[in-house]
Amino acid sequence: MRRSSKGKCHLCGGIFGKSAMTRHLEKCRQEDAAGASELKGFHLLVEGDGQPEYWMHIETPAEAKLKDLDKFLRDTWLECCGHMSAFRIEGQSYVYPSGSGLGKSMNAALEKVLAAGMSFEHEYDFGTTTALALRVVAEQTRSRAHAKPSGF
Repeated sequence: MRRSSKGKCHLCGGIFGKSAMTRHLEKCRQEDAAGASELKGFHLLVEGDGQPEYWMHIETPAEAKLKDLDKFLRDTWLECCGHMSAFRIEGQSYVYPSGSGLGKSMNAALEKVLAAGMSFEHEYDFGTTTALALRVVAEQTRSRAHAKPSGF
């Protein structure tokens, strides 16, 4: 039996399923940004790795760093005890905290490591790991009102 979950759009308050939310956000985000100054950004879909019923959409400026996205994921979904984490992007690891020798620092700007259509991974706590699958749904022009990653 296929399970379906729904989420709430933080821009308009509407409730949608995962695929309907992807379509809805394109329209709703444009309406929300009308008249605002603009900045390049990314629309990301985050899912539990192997558990697609757990998901959220994120909007983030392109100049944000991987460490900003990591902090957002920790603050909204993952954090319990300050464990290590890592992004895996096209064969390269970006690790928090830096200096562990396990990969590059998360100080890389998203615009330097991400592109539309790209899929990548995030892992939190290398003992009892929580794995997330992320996909860049779109590169977009977005409102300057949001300077850090945020859920829609």
